[in-house]
Amino acid sequence: MKDIELYLGGLDCANCARKIEDKVSSMEDTFDTNVNFIKKTLKFKIEDNTDQENIIKKIIGVIDSIEPGLDIKFIDDENADLNNHSTGSC
Repeated sequence: MKDIELYLGGLDCANCARKIEDKVSSMEDTFDTNVNFIKKTLKFKIEDNTDQENIIKKIIGVIDSIEPGLDIKFIDDENADLNNHSTGSC
């Protein structure tokens, strides 16, 4: 399993954080999903053999549909090349 942690810059709605956690945790390829509203982070696990880029795109789509305009960044250096993603404005 691979641990992934995203920073959700601008997340200011606890209800939206719960909705993001619920939607991401119900996705087929994600496990152990947790949104920390105070730290503005989303943590989840994926299987090592899954298409990480495709899963991340789906997750960003979920986040954007619930809370548009967040500045989403990877917290780990391994995914730094994918860090320049902002979901637009509210």
